[in-house]
Amino acid sequence: MMHVRIVMRPQGTTPEWVRDAWIGLTLPTLSATPQKWRVIGATVQANRLQIIGAVLRGRTERLTGYVIPAKAALDILAETQPEAAEWWRTHATAIPGKSGALLFDVAACEHLGGTASIPPRFAHLFPASPGRIAALWGAALVLRAADIVCFGGENRSVPAALYLSCTPIFAGLIAAWLLRLRNTALHLLCALVSLDLALHLLVFVLSFVVPPAYDDTVQSIIPVGQIIGISIVIVRGFYWLSTPWRRMAAWVAAAFVIVGASSLSGLNYQLWRLSDWVRPLIGRADPEPSDQRPPDIEADRLWDAQPGLIAAQISALHPRKTGTTNFYAMAVAGSGTQDLFGREAQAALKAVARHFGASSTGGMLLSNARADQLRAPLATRANIAAATKGIGARADHAHDVLFAYLASHGSRTAELASSLPDYQSVQPISSNSLARALKDADVHRRIIVISACFAATWAPALANDNTIVIAAAAKDRTSFGCDDSREITVFGEAFLGSLASPTISLRDAFEQAKRKIAAEETRQDVTPSLPQAFVGRNMTALWLEPGGSASTD
Repeated sequence: MMHVRIVMRPQGTTPEWVRDAWIGLTLPTLSATPQKWRVIGATVQANRLQIIGAVLRGRTERLTGYVIPAKAALDILAETQPEAAEWWRTHATAIPGKSGALLFDVAACEHLGGTASIPPRFAHLFPASPGRIAALWGAALVLRAADIVCFGGENRSVPAALYLSCTPIFAGLIAAWLLRLRNTALHLLCALVSLDLALHLLVFVLSFVVPPAYDDTVQSIIPVGQIIGISIVIVRGFYWLSTPWRRMAAWVAAAFVIVGASSLSGLNYQLWRLSDWVRPLIGRADPEPSDQRPPDIEADRLWDAQPGLIAAQISALHPRKTGTTNFYAMAVAGSGTQDLFGREAQAALKAVARHFGASSTGGMLLSNARADQLRAPLATRANIAAATKGIGARADHAHDVLFAYLASHGSRTAELASSLPDYQSVQPISSNSLARALKDADVHRRIIVISACFAATWAPALANDNTIVIAAAAKDRTSFGCDDSREITVFGEAFLGSLASPTISLRDAFEQAKRKIAAEETRQDVTPSLPQAFVGRNMTALWLEPGGSASTD
């Protein structure tokens, strides 16, 4: 702790004998350098309400000096001049309790050096213990991992959980540097990781009781709470240790770190582009074969091609056959950052064609996979609306059926991750956007399969008397196998493998798939995904008979 020696009578309005009692005493100071403060009576540092009242009465002034904890100063004064200490305790009503402070003008003080400290109450609440910081940090990491396991989310990986849990540490170190903290930096870090742990615990508990539609709002509690907490910690715990502009700079930098942490993944593409430029300069080979890299396509060319690609796929559909129910297929691969979903969408079109045989009119592929760019329309809301409208214009609305298969990463808010191979995000495909597209296209009878985590969250927007919704996982469960080392997902492999046979009903294909999935999940020792099916009452015959032969014109 830093100390000053009082070498002459301090400024003030108290009796001279009281001020003379301070001379010769060595007092602890909270400020590393002399600071300017608005004071009452030129000596006593008051709280905000007292200062406001004194300002209104014109009884304050600016004084440059050293901040001294009031309680510690009076305890030291009482050892040598008990009468003076008693006078202070009786008459100096502006001292706000244990957290109050006195300000001694710089001319009356001799700075004795030492290291800056913080108020004892703050130091006791957040001890400067590396072990305590590590334990709190680890507990917050475990809670974040548990939240991912139970509720999923966009950052579903161990590295994501780790770097997000590091955010308070990084923010605290930046703030400590700007505040010029040294031995007190650990107190700041301890305060921030304690706050982070409390926020994670709150979010984890709320996630059990708040509806899935509000998951994003619940998750936003963490960064918002961190920013508010940092401002409180800097103002309350480190108010005396630095100048106002440094405290503001520390808060802004820490808030920037917290906000920026959630958007780091957006820099991936820029980093890879920089790597593409740097590697040839240093003579390093390309780590990814050219035939496996995303095609280098100009944005204008890619987006301008979409209407033509949609029109070509609609034109390629087979003419409608009279006297039978016609089945139109549409397969959607939302995430283009993995080839897996593009493969699964194509496998779905083949399985549907085999299952319905001569009743199949062909299918449309909408894919964001790298191999499908400029070969198939992108999987976007606009293209899905255009594709369903094209099918609706050809189909008999009373008898024909649309079989839509959607594959991607899912969320608890009934949305599919939608992105291009370069990690450029597009507007997510949602259950509401699909329902709206089907309604606008006047497509009444439909079979909709969602191969994604939390897929059952799509049922409320899509299920009706004329719809079958098949979901790869319950609304609070994840599905498995979203790994490019696999050909397709666990659900896709099980369901499409069963569906390919024309002699099996949709119900039996689904039940077989459930058994296969359960066996695989038991083998992997993971939480069951619990695939779901919602069958509209007008679709029961289609659900029960092989090859969709239940309905005819």
